[in-house]
Amino acid sequence: MRQQGNDLLRQRIQDGNLHRTALKALLDRRSAGAFVSSAQMDKTIARMITEKRRTHAVQN
Repeated sequence: MRQQGNDLLRQRIQDGNLHRTALKALLDRRSAGAFVSSAQMDKTIARMITEKRRTHAVQN
């Protein structure tokens, strides 16, 4: 029983390390990319919403 607990704990630690490594890689790639201002992001999102509404014939 104790061995199963140890194995489960070890697996959770390994999973956490894997997730942290993946998140770090994602954030590193993101921070190395071009900076997008919040104003530009707002325009991009508004354009995407408009296009989705047009595609799906949704009224405001």
